Amino acid sequence: MQLQYSFDGRPVIIPHAVDEGKEGSAYRLSAMLEGKLTCAVGGNPTYVRNVEDTKDEDTQFEHKWAGYWQDKTHLGFPVKCANCNCCNTKDNPEVVGAHVRIEGEPAYGLDAWIAPLCNSCNSSDNKKKMLLANGTWLAHVVMSKPHKTASDECNQ
Repeated sequence: MQLQYSFDGRPVIIPHAVDEGKEGSAYRLSAMLEGKLTCAVGGNPTYVRNVEDTKDEDTQFEHKWAGYWQDKTHLGFPVKCANCNCCNTKDNPEVVGAHVRIEGEPAYGLDAWIAPLCNSCNSSDNKKKMLLANGTWLAHVVMSKPHKTASDECNQ
């Protein structure tokens, strides 16, 4: 996967080689209209936060939530963390399918998105909002039980 940079300086993920034909693009457009997919694009920054305590959420895919993401997007799974401010300095950090919520969505419930994040960014210790790279696809998921969104703000 190669990166380019948009007019606002944020990285743009180059489209994947898998299913980038007319059928894949049409599928993703249809899935976006149905609310099953969304993509971080344009001049609107997309911020997400981790959803807490999702380790018991299960999926039937061999590669867990990365496999779920691939199935829903019809794309090859990224090898780079989608967090623009990722501090992981490993040469090849493991990227996983992470449960997140888009900033501004309800902070508690069954709905979430799967995003490609490294293990450090997907950590339960990471309670900060993360800016996603332009071109990052998110796959909608309905969890088995309600979870809250991580927050670095004090609740008083």
